[in-house]
Amino acid sequence: MAVPQEILWPIGPHTKAKHEILKKYLQRWFPILNKYYKRVVYIDGFCGPGRYEGGELGSPLIALKAALSTICAIFIKSNLEKKRSLLDILKCWIVITELYTIYFSLVIIVLAM
Repeated sequence: MAVPQEILWPIGPHTKAKHEILKKYLQRWFPILNKYYKRVVYIDGFCGPGRYEGGELGSPLIALKAALSTICAIFIKSNLEKKRSLLDILKCWIVITELYTIYFSLVIIVLAM
């Protein structure tokens, strides 16, 4: 499947299914991991802009909603318009503690919700 060039695009049925699995998985595993580890780091190496054309949440926001306590999440995005969209959405949701650009990719580190 080709990568959409638009900033926001319609969500496909496979992506909806993937997001439902991701949500259920993280809702169950974040609390377990937080019991045994001081810090949990979640990395989404192929994150999208954070939402879809119809307003559905993308994987970065699904992960943040599933986190029940403070986490460290790293989202990596190289497309300029898509990373701006994701950053704008994330700023409304959380406190961004560190922001880097490494090899033209935006790396956002989130330590608090």
